Amino acid sequence: MESPVRAATSGFTALELLITVAILGLVTSLTVPALWDFVLEQRAVSGLNEFVAAVNFARNEAIRRGVSVTLCASLAPSRETRMRRQKTLGERLDPVRGL
Repeated sequence: MESPVRAATSGFTALELLITVAILGLVTSLTVPALWDFVLEQRAVSGLNEFVAAVNFARNEAIRRGVSVTLCASLAPSRETRMRRQKTLGERLDPVRGL
């Protein structure tokens, strides 16, 4: 049988909780910048992969068609991209707005 003194002393002290929170804050402050750098690096890698995919697509189209193709940078999606999106996602093209 437990003694009444033992039952009353179970749990954590304020000092233990304070030290735990301090350590947790220190570890978090050290890992957040590294995580942010990782996110930025992954964004750059993703952009590079998209560029390589576009170059490979242009090369394959040039070979398939037997003509020269030009790769142009654009922020707007191409008609082919919109058509592919319509086919895969079931989106409807709006000819008035050019979507």
